[in-house]
Amino acid sequence: MPTPPKVSFADQKKSPARAVKTTLKSSCSVCGGVSLEKVLSLPGFPLTGVYVEKPCSGRFPDFDQELMLCRTCGHAQLSRVVDPDYLYVKTYSHRSSESLISIQGNDFFLGFLDRISDHRRFKSVLEVGCNDLYLLKKLRKKCSSGCGIDPIWRGKPPKSESGINVIGKFIEEVDLEKEMEERPDLVISAHTFEHMNDPRGSLEKLMRFASKEALFIVEVPGFESLLDGRRFDQVFHQHIQYFSVASFYRLIEDLGGNCLGHVFNKDYWGGTLLVAFCKKESVSGPEKSPRNFQAPTASFDNPARDGLAYPDLVPSIRRPWDGLNLQNAGVLITALDSARPILSRLRTLEAKKAINPLDFLQGDLS
Repeated sequence: MPTPPKVSFADQKKSPARAVKTTLKSSCSVCGGVSLEKVLSLPGFPLTGVYVEKPCSGRFPDFDQELMLCRTCGHAQLSRVVDPDYLYVKTYSHRSSESLISIQGNDFFLGFLDRISDHRRFKSVLEVGCNDLYLLKKLRKKCSSGCGIDPIWRGKPPKSESGINVIGKFIEEVDLEKEMEERPDLVISAHTFEHMNDPRGSLEKLMRFASKEALFIVEVPGFESLLDGRRFDQVFHQHIQYFSVASFYRLIEDLGGNCLGHVFNKDYWGGTLLVAFCKKESVSGPEKSPRNFQAPTASFDNPARDGLAYPDLVPSIRRPWDGLNLQNAGVLITALDSARPILSRLRTLEAKKAINPLDFLQGDLS
């Protein structure tokens, strides 16, 4: 199984800024409209999700970036696409099974799947953006076979130790007819479509290949939740697309799909959006409404990042250690998704004050 890549200090000295390509987007990824309005300017915007052994300011590139809004359909997207090979093969370190937040988010996904499918069994499942196979392994109990697509598996064996076929490519690179053993009747994707330059083309490709009765479930960060929670931190280079309920429904219906329902996981990323749909010719549908599905309580902390650092920040990442005294300290919460459990932990540690950048959890804890 892949392990999180660590960028060596020697590699950092190569200064990749000049070599990393960007592509300008001039039309809407959902409706194809060209009436795009800039709503947020981000000059010299740095990369996120890069963890190094010690700070190395200036050795990772930044890019001029903007958030654009389509005036035709209301979909939001970035203006510039950074070379995906650089973002997801050379620097990407997230692994689902090493993040408690991701684990509980995937467990919520499974609960939504059970509810929308009435615990149906499937012949074959395809996961786009399978990461380290956490979700696919969970699904093996209800599916006869499974296949995952993700570039982090590039160069790795085509079958995992759990008997799951893996394709180490971006979905755009995959020839489904040649590389898939059978047409899936369950297609899932969690936190992948927001990373795609052409989500419409990828979804059309999947819907065309999947079996007639296939069920699709896609999870993306919800644009409504981003706006409602003032989550400025959720705009970054890896997330090209910002789907609302309306824009995702439009995308599905434009491609000949039938929307079955959606739900928000309010304890994950401030409110992720999960949408279930099928082909219009399919007769399957939800037995129960998913809209009142309840999320589990979120947790936090990733021990794999203990001791690492962000390239342009001096402090390193540390887990709380024995003897840590915060009774006279002010604590700035930067992991906004985990603000509630962090606040609870800070109370246990008797921290004097906690400050949330969004200003809704600021207060004296003494």
